[in-house]
Amino acid sequence: MTEDQKRRLDTDGYLVLDGLMDAALLDQVRANVERLFEIEGDQAGAEFKQEPHSRRLANMVDKGEIFERIIQTPRVLECMEHVLGPRFKLSSLNIRSADPDNGGSQPLHADSGAVADDRGYWVCNSVWMLDDFTKENGATRMVPGSHRWRVTPQEVVSDLYAPHPREFY
Repeated sequence: MTEDQKRRLDTDGYLVLDGLMDAALLDQVRANVERLFEIEGDQAGAEFKQEPHSRRLANMVDKGEIFERIIQTPRVLECMEHVLGPRFKLSSLNIRSADPDNGGSQPLHADSGAVADDRGYWVCNSVWMLDDFTKENGATRMVPGSHRWRVTPQEVVSDLYAPHPREFY
Protein backbone atom coordinates (compact mmCIF):
# COMPACT_ATOMS: atom_id res chain seq x y z
CA MET A 1 0.00 0.00 0.00
CA THR A 2 1.12 3.50 -0.70
CA GLU A 3 1.18 6.09 2.05
CA ASP A 4 -1.73 7.85 0.33
CA GLN A 5 -3.78 4.62 0.35
CA LYS A 6 -3.04 4.13 4.04
CA ARG A 7 -4.09 7.72 4.77
CA ARG A 8 -7.35 7.32 2.81
CA LEU A 9 -8.12 4.05 4.57
CA ASP A 10 -7.48 5.68 7.94
CA THR A 11 -9.41 8.87 7.14
CA ASP A 12 -12.33 7.64 5.05
CA GLY A 13 -12.62 4.10 6.40
CA TYR A 14 -12.52 2.49 2.98
CA LEU A 15 -10.22 2.13 0.01
CA VAL A 16 -11.21 1.28 -3.55
CA LEU A 17 -8.82 -1.26 -5.08
CA ASP A 18 -9.43 -0.91 -8.80
CA GLY A 19 -8.43 -3.83 -10.97
CA LEU A 20 -8.31 -6.28 -8.10
CA MET A 21 -9.53 -9.09 -10.35
CA ASP A 22 -8.65 -9.51 -13.97
CA ALA A 23 -11.49 -10.21 -16.44
CA ALA A 24 -10.92 -13.98 -16.44
CA LEU A 25 -11.04 -14.27 -12.65
CA LEU A 26 -14.10 -12.01 -12.47
CA ASP A 27 -15.90 -14.21 -15.03
CA GLN A 28 -14.98 -17.34 -13.04
CA VAL A 29 -16.23 -15.87 -9.76
CA ARG A 30 -19.48 -14.66 -11.34
CA ALA A 31 -20.10 -18.08 -12.92
CA ASN A 32 -19.40 -19.91 -9.64
CA VAL A 33 -21.65 -17.59 -7.67
CA GLU A 34 -24.56 -17.98 -10.10
CA ARG A 35 -24.07 -21.76 -10.16
CA LEU A 36 -24.24 -21.85 -6.36
CA PHE A 37 -27.39 -19.71 -6.31
CA GLU A 38 -28.98 -22.23 -8.68
CA ILE A 39 -27.83 -25.25 -6.67
CA GLU A 40 -28.83 -23.85 -3.27
CA GLY A 41 -32.12 -22.36 -4.45
CA ASP A 42 -34.40 -21.19 -1.63
CA GLN A 43 -31.86 -22.34 0.97
CA ALA A 44 -29.11 -20.07 -0.37
CA GLY A 45 -27.53 -18.25 2.56
CA ALA A 46 -29.49 -20.17 5.20
CA GLU A 47 -26.26 -20.96 7.10
CA PHE A 48 -25.77 -17.26 7.79
CA LYS A 49 -28.86 -15.18 7.23
CA GLN A 50 -31.38 -14.41 4.58
CA GLU A 51 -32.94 -11.02 4.06
CA PRO A 52 -35.61 -9.45 1.91
CA HIS A 53 -34.62 -7.86 -1.39
CA SER A 54 -31.34 -9.73 -1.73
CA ARG A 55 -29.83 -13.11 -2.39
CA ARG A 56 -27.28 -14.54 0.05
CA LEU A 57 -24.66 -17.29 0.03
CA ALA A 58 -22.58 -18.21 3.06
CA ASN A 59 -19.42 -20.12 3.96
CA MET A 60 -17.92 -19.53 0.54
CA VAL A 61 -14.47 -20.80 1.50
CA ASP A 62 -16.03 -24.27 1.71
CA LYS A 63 -17.64 -23.93 -1.72
CA GLY A 64 -14.78 -23.97 -4.15
CA GLU A 65 -11.09 -23.48 -4.73
CA ILE A 66 -11.67 -20.13 -6.39
CA PHE A 67 -12.95 -18.71 -3.10
CA GLU A 68 -9.92 -20.11 -1.27
CA ARG A 69 -7.75 -18.18 -3.73
CA ILE A 70 -9.69 -14.95 -3.26
CA ILE A 71 -9.14 -14.82 0.50
CA GLN A 72 -5.41 -14.89 -0.15
CA THR A 73 -5.34 -11.78 -2.36
CA PRO A 74 -2.22 -9.88 -1.25
CA ARG A 75 -3.61 -6.34 -1.78
CA VAL A 76 -6.64 -7.11 0.40
CA LEU A 77 -4.55 -8.82 3.08
CA GLU A 78 -2.27 -5.78 3.18
CA CYS A 79 -5.28 -3.55 3.87
CA MET A 80 -6.52 -5.89 6.59
CA GLU A 81 -3.10 -5.86 8.24
CA HIS A 82 -3.00 -2.07 8.10
CA VAL A 83 -6.33 -1.85 9.96
CA LEU A 84 -6.08 -4.84 12.31
CA GLY A 85 -2.37 -5.42 12.74
CA PRO A 86 -0.35 -8.47 11.72
CA ARG A 87 -2.45 -11.05 13.61
CA PHE A 88 -5.93 -11.47 12.17
CA LYS A 89 -8.12 -14.24 10.84
CA LEU A 90 -10.92 -14.67 8.38
CA SER A 91 -14.30 -14.66 10.08
CA SER A 92 -16.46 -15.36 7.05
CA LEU A 93 -16.73 -15.08 3.31
CA ASN A 94 -20.31 -14.50 2.24
CA ILE A 95 -22.12 -13.23 -0.82
CA ARG A 96 -24.84 -10.58 -0.74
CA SER A 97 -26.50 -9.71 -4.01
CA ALA A 98 -29.03 -6.91 -3.55
CA ASP A 99 -31.95 -6.95 -5.95
CA PRO A 100 -31.82 -3.92 -8.26
CA ASP A 101 -34.45 -1.23 -7.73
CA ASN A 102 -35.95 -3.20 -4.85
CA GLY A 103 -37.46 -0.19 -3.13
CA GLY A 104 -35.63 -0.99 0.08
CA SER A 105 -32.24 -0.39 1.51
CA GLN A 106 -30.29 -1.45 4.51
CA PRO A 107 -30.20 0.91 7.44
CA LEU A 108 -26.92 2.60 8.22
CA HIS A 109 -25.14 0.12 10.47
CA ALA A 110 -21.84 -1.23 11.69
CA ASP A 111 -21.60 -4.94 10.90
CA SER A 112 -21.89 -6.92 14.13
CA GLY A 113 -21.98 -3.61 16.00
CA ALA A 114 -18.21 -3.59 15.55
CA VAL A 115 -16.80 -0.20 16.42
CA ALA A 116 -13.27 0.59 17.50
CA ASP A 117 -12.46 0.74 21.19
CA ASP A 118 -9.31 1.78 23.06
CA ARG A 119 -7.46 -1.19 21.60
CA GLY A 120 -8.46 -0.27 18.04
CA TYR A 121 -10.44 -2.08 15.39
CA TRP A 122 -11.40 -5.73 15.70
CA VAL A 123 -13.26 -6.11 12.40
CA CYS A 124 -12.37 -5.11 8.87
CA ASN A 125 -14.56 -6.03 5.91
CA SER A 126 -13.74 -6.27 2.27
CA VAL A 127 -16.49 -5.85 -0.30
CA TRP A 128 -15.89 -7.33 -3.72
CA MET A 129 -18.09 -5.88 -6.44
CA LEU A 130 -18.90 -8.44 -9.10
CA ASP A 131 -21.01 -5.96 -11.08
CA ASP A 132 -21.53 -2.21 -11.14
CA PHE A 133 -21.90 -0.76 -7.66
CA THR A 134 -24.58 1.92 -7.95
CA LYS A 135 -27.57 3.22 -6.02
CA GLU A 136 -29.83 1.84 -8.76
CA ASN A 137 -28.59 -1.74 -8.36
CA GLY A 138 -28.62 -1.88 -4.57
CA ALA A 139 -25.09 -0.87 -3.60
CA THR A 140 -24.05 -0.36 0.01
CA ARG A 141 -24.37 3.18 1.36
CA MET A 142 -21.16 4.47 2.88
CA VAL A 143 -20.50 7.50 5.09
CA PRO A 144 -16.80 8.41 4.86
CA GLY A 145 -15.22 8.81 8.29
CA SER A 146 -18.11 7.18 10.18
CA HIS A 147 -15.72 4.47 11.38
CA ARG A 148 -14.17 7.16 13.60
CA TRP A 149 -17.44 7.93 15.40
CA ARG A 150 -16.59 5.09 17.81
CA VAL A 151 -20.32 4.48 18.30
CA THR A 152 -22.86 2.63 16.20
CA PRO A 153 -24.95 4.71 13.78
CA GLN A 154 -28.12 4.11 15.81
CA GLU A 155 -26.49 6.06 18.65
CA VAL A 156 -26.05 9.22 16.56
CA VAL A 157 -28.50 9.03 13.64
CA SER A 158 -32.22 9.41 14.27
CA ASP A 159 -33.45 7.71 11.08
CA LEU A 160 -31.12 4.97 9.90
CA TYR A 161 -32.97 4.63 6.58
CA ALA A 162 -32.93 8.33 5.73
CA PRO A 163 -30.22 9.68 3.46
CA HIS A 164 -27.19 10.83 5.40
CA PRO A 165 -25.72 14.18 4.20
CA ARG A 166 -22.28 12.60 3.65
CA GLU A 167 -23.36 9.21 2.26
CA PHE A 168 -22.58 7.91 -1.17
CA TYR A 169 -23.01 4.63 -3.00
